[in-house]
Amino acid sequence: MAAIEERPFRPRGAFLRNSKHKKTAILTAIEMIFKRSAPKTKCSSSGASVKRSMTMNPIDFLAQYYDSQSKAFKILVAHGKQVANKALTAAERVCGLKPNLDFINTAAILHDIGIFLTNSPGFGCYGKHPYICHGILGSELLKEKGHPELALVCERHVGVGISIEDIKHHHLPLPNRDLIPVSIEEQIICYADKFFSKNNNGQPTEKPVADIIDSLSRYGPDKVQRFESWIQMFE
Repeated sequence: MAAIEERPFRPRGAFLRNSKHKKTAILTAIEMIFKRSAPKTKCSSSGASVKRSMTMNPIDFLAQYYDSQSKAFKILVAHGKQVANKALTAAERVCGLKPNLDFINTAAILHDIGIFLTNSPGFGCYGKHPYICHGILGSELLKEKGHPELALVCERHVGVGISIEDIKHHHLPLPNRDLIPVSIEEQIICYADKFFSKNNNGQPTEKPVADIIDSLSRYGPDKVQRFESWIQMFE
């Protein structure tokens, strides 16, 4: 069966219309100013943004839900490592914000953990839910295991984040709340994820920035604006 190309949802014309979105935009602007003014230092493994230490082995954690010889498991591990490497490089650009590198590495491996519950045959997954639900499904799994901060990464990484306006306007099968990255770790992982496709069989080639922007432009100018703000922060 032909591989299914991962595509984000396709809301059109959604803008930052409420105070929560404005607050997120303001925080991002402050982070960019902080980045420019902060001295260039090497990040430590455990940052201040995420307080909880990461002691789990994320690949062993995945193996609780996936056969380690399955197609889905191999795809998730390869993709997760790609995202982790990109995310850790991005984190080094904003050391002044004290991102938690151990958390970033773990969360990058686990951010797509919910795909086995979706109907995504191209990934070897035969669940009952649409693919767009994989983030919130993964979030529920991680909350049940006592990892609420990792859960937030899962539910907020799809596209460049999904607003409550997107959800209501397009009748998406998601909770009626904003699913947009907030913490610096959430933003870094969401950003890094956009550069790699799970259909690429673990190949190290990154998507060109122009291609990512072109893809996001179909879903509204606010999505492009958010991604471009991350480019300025993390590159």
